[in-house]
Amino acid sequence: MNEVTGSEPRSNRFRTTIATFIEARREAKLKGKDDDAGTASKYEYATWLADAARRVGQIQAVTHVLKATHPDARGSSLHIDPVMLPQHRDIGSHLLGEDYAEDVVGNAAALDVFKFLKLDVDGKRLIDWMQAGDADLMAALSPDSTLAKTWMEAFASLVRKDAEPTTHPMAKQVYWLVGEDPWTTANTTCCNRCSPVRWPMPCMQTSRTRASARATSRRGRLSGTSSPPMCRTAIIAT
Repeated sequence: MNEVTGSEPRSNRFRTTIATFIEARREAKLKGKDDDAGTASKYEYATWLADAARRVGQIQAVTHVLKATHPDARGSSLHIDPVMLPQHRDIGSHLLGEDYAEDVVGNAAALDVFKFLKLDVDGKRLIDWMQAGDADLMAALSPDSTLAKTWMEAFASLVRKDAEPTTHPMAKQVYWLVGEDPWTTANTTCCNRCSPVRWPMPCMQTSRTRASARATSRRGRLSGTSSPPMCRTAIIAT
C-alpha cells in the first residue's frame, strides 16, 4: 500500500531520499568531470542499487566487534540488541537499552552501503524499513516487485549471525571483581566479548597471574604449545 501524506505518496519520499544519496555519491566521485560517462553510468539509480545489493554481503552490522580488542583475533563479531541481554546489577551493555550505535565489519570499500542503509525516512533508518519489508520502500526500489524484494532481502541481511559463532585466544578478556578479595579466583569473573561456543576461553584466573599468563601465551604462540589456564566463567556479549 502506498500511503499518501498531503499530495505526496510515501514511496516518493523513499525514492527521493535514495536518489539524493546516490547523486551525492556521483558528484563526489566525478568532482565536476561530467564527461566521464563510464563512471557516471555506475551511479544511475537502478545500477547503483543493484551493485549495493551485491556488495552488502561484504559487510556485517555488529554491536560487539572482535577485532577491536585485538587485530589478530579470528572469530565472530556479534550483533545483540542490548534490551535482549540478561539484566543484572553489574555494569554492562544491557544498560544501553535502545540508545546504542552499531558498527560494521568487513570490506571497507562497502562502507557506503552502510551509510546508505542508515538514511532516515519518517524517523527510521532504511535498514529498519528493509527488515520490516515495507511495501512503499519496495515500490521505491524498483517497479519490478521480484527484483525489489530480492534487493530488500539482501539489504536486510546487513544484520545477520554466524551459523556457529566462534571465539579466539586473542579475544580480550575483562576481569570483574564480584567479591571482596581480588586475589581469590572465586571472587573474579572472566567476561568475554564473544561467546565461547564450544570451549572455554583461555585466560588468566586472577590479576596475580596476568604477567605469567602473558608470557605463557607468547611462548605458546611461538612454540605451538599450551595456552594460558582456562577461565572459570564467561559472560556472553557483555
